[in-house]
Amino acid sequence: MRSALGATTSMEPSSASTPTTPPSATSPTQPKLTRRQARWMELLQEYDFDFKYKRGVDNIVPDALSRRPDYREPDPVELYNLSVSLSPDVRDQLVQDYNDDPRLGPIYKDCLDGKVANGYSFQNNLLYFTRRGATTLAIPRHSPIRLTLLHDAHDSATAGHFGFQKTYDNLRRFVYWPHIAKDTQQYVATCEKCQRNKDSQDRPAGLLQPLPIPSQRWEVVTMDFIGPLPPTARNFDAITVFVDKLTKQAHFVPSTTSATAVDVAHQFFDNIFKLHGTPTSIISDRDTRFTSRFWQELHRLMDVKLALSTAYHPQTDGQTEVMNKTLKTMLRAFIDNKQSNWDQLLPSLEFAYNNAVNASTGYSPFFLNSGQHPRLPTALLGKPSSSVPTVDTFLTEQATTLALAQDALQRAQDHQEQQANKRRRDHKYKVGDKVLLRATNITIPADSIRPADKLRPQFLGPFTLLEQHSPVTFRVELPPFYKNP
Repeated sequence: MRSALGATTSMEPSSASTPTTPPSATSPTQPKLTRRQARWMELLQEYDFDFKYKRGVDNIVPDALSRRPDYREPDPVELYNLSVSLSPDVRDQLVQDYNDDPRLGPIYKDCLDGKVANGYSFQNNLLYFTRRGATTLAIPRHSPIRLTLLHDAHDSATAGHFGFQKTYDNLRRFVYWPHIAKDTQQYVATCEKCQRNKDSQDRPAGLLQPLPIPSQRWEVVTMDFIGPLPPTARNFDAITVFVDKLTKQAHFVPSTTSATAVDVAHQFFDNIFKLHGTPTSIISDRDTRFTSRFWQELHRLMDVKLALSTAYHPQTDGQTEVMNKTLKTMLRAFIDNKQSNWDQLLPSLEFAYNNAVNASTGYSPFFLNSGQHPRLPTALLGKPSSSVPTVDTFLTEQATTLALAQDALQRAQDHQEQQANKRRRDHKYKVGDKVLLRATNITIPADSIRPADKLRPQFLGPFTLLEQHSPVTFRVELPPFYKNP
C-alpha cells in the first residue's frame, strides 16, 4: 500500500471533490489515535481523497489487494487417525484358548519360546496361519469366538444370510481353524432365518408311495374335477372325471362348480354304479365335496373306503391328474371359438380316449373291460369274423389279457417310482419332531397387515408332528387361528 502511494507523489494534487459519503460513515469515531494510525494519517494527508460510501451488501467485488490468496494463511487441517484392533477381551480369550487347545497349544508355546512353527507365524501374542500365500488369524477349534465369527460372516446385515460358499469365502479371508468348511456348512444349514425365508434347495422329503395294483376291474376308482370352465348352453361349467385304476377306462360327466355332495353322489350312481357296480375304494383329492358328512356316510353305507390325499399334494390321485391334462388337450382341438360346446363333445372324447391304447397297460380301456374293441363305421369295410371263441377260450383270453395289463402297470409304476425317487430324499420323521411348513397354503392373521406377499416368510413353524398315517404323511399340530386346506 505504501509503495502504491509513493508511485503517485509526482501527480498533481486533485481538486477538491464533493463528498458523496454520508458524514457519519467517514467521520472519526476514535478520539485518540494509536501510533500506527497516526503514521497513516500523516501519510494520507498529502493526498486529496474522494471518499464514497458503499454499503456492504452492495460491495460484491471486494478489494483485490485485501483478497490476494498468496497473502492469506492456509486454514489449519485436522487429521483423524482411526485404528481398529482386537479388543483386549477377545485377545485374552484367544490366548487362553491357544493354551487349552490340544493342537495349537504346543505350537503357541513354541512361538512364545522363539521357535519357528511350519506354516505359522507369531505377532502381538497371536498365531497366524499361512497357506497358499494368504495369512489369516488362527482360531482354536473349540474357541467360543468361532460362533461370533460365524455370526458376523453369515447373520449380520453386511453378510446377507448367504449360503455356505459365500459365507465360507467371507470367513477364510481373515481367519482359519481346523474343519472351518464343515463348521460353516453346519452353521448355515441350521440357520433359522434361512430356513424360514429361503426357498428350500433340498429334494422333496419322502419317497414315492405307489398304491397297489388292483386285481379286478373298477375295484379302485379315482375321481377329480376340472373347472371352472366357460358356461355352456346347459349351464355346465365343470367336469367330473371317473377313472378305473386297472383298465384306465374313464367317464366324463358334465357338472357345475357349485355341485354339492348330493349332486356328486347322483353322478356316481348314474354313471359308475349302474355300469360297474360298487368299488372297494375311491381315491380323490381333498375337497369340501368329499369331506361333507353326507358323502362320507354314503360311502360307509356302501362299504366304500374314502382315501383322501394329502392337502395340496395330489400325487395320490396322479392317475386322474394325468387324465385331466389329456382331456383338456382333446377339448382344445375341437371346441368352438366361444368355448361353449365342450359339454356336447364329452361323449365323443370319452369314446376316443377309451378306444386308444394306453401306454401303461398296452391295451385300450375298452378291450380290457369287454375283451373286444368297439365297432367303428370303418370296421364295416373289413371282412367280418366268422369264428366264435368258446366260453372257456374267451375267459382264458380275458384272464391272460388282464394279467398282462397288470404286469405292464406294475412295470410302469416301478419305473415311475424309480424316476421319481431320483428327485426325492428318504428323510425319516417321527411323532414329536418339530417341522417347518411351507407358508404357501397357510393363512395367518399377520397376513392381513403385510403389504406384499413377496416378502412373506417361505416357511412357518416349528410345529409338532402328532400322528403318523403313512410313511410320508403326518398330522401336524397347528394353532387354531391358522387356516390350512
